[in-house]
Amino acid sequence: MFTPIDIDHVDRLGSTVAEIATVKAGIIKPGAAVVSAAQPEDALRVIRARAEKEGATVAVEGSEFGLESQTLAVGGQQLTLRGVAGTYPEIYLPQYGAHQGHNAALAVAAVESLIGGGTQPLAADVVADGLGNATSPGRLQLVGTAPTVLVDAAHNPHGARALVAALDESFDIDEWGAVVGILDGKDAAGIMSALVPAVTRVFATAPESDRATDPDAIADVAEAADLPVTVHPTLEDAADAAREWAAESDRRAVVIVGSVVLAGEALRLSALEDWKSGWQE
Repeated sequence: MFTPIDIDHVDRLGSTVAEIATVKAGIIKPGAAVVSAAQPEDALRVIRARAEKEGATVAVEGSEFGLESQTLAVGGQQLTLRGVAGTYPEIYLPQYGAHQGHNAALAVAAVESLIGGGTQPLAADVVADGLGNATSPGRLQLVGTAPTVLVDAAHNPHGARALVAALDESFDIDEWGAVVGILDGKDAAGIMSALVPAVTRVFATAPESDRATDPDAIADVAEAADLPVTVHPTLEDAADAAREWAAESDRRAVVIVGSVVLAGEALRLSALEDWKSGWQE
């Protein structure tokens, strides 16, 4: 199964989408049933070539399966999913963002391909129960109210673009303040550029990692993107400042983003007894 392929981990996977796809396509084994999200043409070409070499079949989102419809619902979204073997209407997914709807379609197609070789529809109640109880910690996860605080582990431009689209479609907020911490080797400029359509202010900080990018460097990237920014030595300091800023208006909210490490740190912080007040519902 292939999720969307984009530029990431360039030090290990390659500097182009085609190079990265070539490395990832190495998982295709003889006679396999390959299921792929919609891909850039360069990536899809590589996947199809590898599959042909190995005598594998390929089902691609948008042609063989896909997300048929998506509407906003309380705490998530209502979906109609078209699998490779069946269609599943009125499926509730307790997660925000169209990208999670596409992920759900991919998951259903993968299970159909695994069970019955893509010829047997799944039981509708099993799909509804499985997706209705699905969780994705650190992915558009609500950890605070008054003001609203979300945590998202987006750590590359592709993830940041998906985040921005989800913020626009799922939340009625005028101004987003982003607490941003990024690891070295990541495309900080690309991440910041992707955040620009939604974010109005940046609170630069550093994850608890030896690989953390200096907050001053993140601030430089934010300034280059014409975003107001302040620098904070720790996530706790940055979150305090962001929440104070957001509390000035009920049309403001906070998203903590830029690193899986930062997301984990934010979830730990939000669970501390001294911090629960104002973070959680």
